[in-house]
Amino acid sequence: MAQQQAWLAPPSVLLNSPSREDGFSEAEERSLRHSTSLFIEECAKELRLPKVAAATALVFFHRFYALQSFRRQNR
Repeated sequence: MAQQQAWLAPPSVLLNSPSREDGFSEAEERSLRHSTSLFIEECAKELRLPKVAAATALVFFHRFYALQSFRRQNR
């Protein structure tokens, strides 16, 4: 069970993300994450990629922006 928890970001990281520190509201950050997730899913569908490839891309996207700001890193 401890190994599985290593993949989960602690609530403090999620509540104090770099984007939030750069002035984004929770709603703005959520909206950016949502629209980018839809874009990734649409691209995977157009490219006829397996669902596991789209899921992996989504995980990498969310983990990257848990540590980077949307303001400093252009999606």
